[in-house]
Amino acid sequence: MLQNAEIARAYARKNLFSYYYFNKNINKLYDKKLSILNELPAAIENNQFLLYFQPKVDFKTGLISSAEVLIRWIHPVEGIISPDLFMPYMEKTNLINTFTKTLVKSSLEIQEKWKSEGFHIKLALNIPVTCLKNKSVIDNIKNYNENLKDLEFEILERNLIEDFEEIHLIMEQLKKYGITFALDDFGTSFSAVSYLRNLPFDKL
Repeated sequence: MLQNAEIARAYARKNLFSYYYFNKNINKLYDKKLSILNELPAAIENNQFLLYFQPKVDFKTGLISSAEVLIRWIHPVEGIISPDLFMPYMEKTNLINTFTKTLVKSSLEIQEKWKSEGFHIKLALNIPVTCLKNKSVIDNIKNYNENLKDLEFEILERNLIEDFEEIHLIMEQLKKYGITFALDDFGTSFSAVSYLRNLPFDKL
């Protein structure tokens, strides 16, 4: 019964309803979603994710200054799946660490290919705070060394509620490798400006 109530609550929140009654239809949707999410480990291993690049244009010059890396899961049956479905689940598990390592690797490989063709474009990646606090992920990123100067890590403001000192230290370490940081969705949370000012962000 508690599981059914949680399913109804999640459905109501997703659809902006004040309440919702549990029924067999949303139970089927929940079961299907759970079935798909259980395939995530295999999806990462088999590289079923496709990178898209959203250009960022400098208004002064009209030229592309950088590109944000967007990810989509190309499911063999369901087709294109938005990260809204799978990212919250991954961020609650260790899958997010493996996924982030793969994301950084794939982004750098594409960036190097572009450079060989004469295109030098900085790439911006969304990086969960949990990954910044994971030593294995950070060590993996540092291994790319000189290739990191054209990367920007975007961090959601709402994920900076705690562990400011630890995050500050890690950001300073990565900035030594040339990585820049952007604060994403600024103003959507209730973080104290005084705290945010002490973190080494390069842009909002």
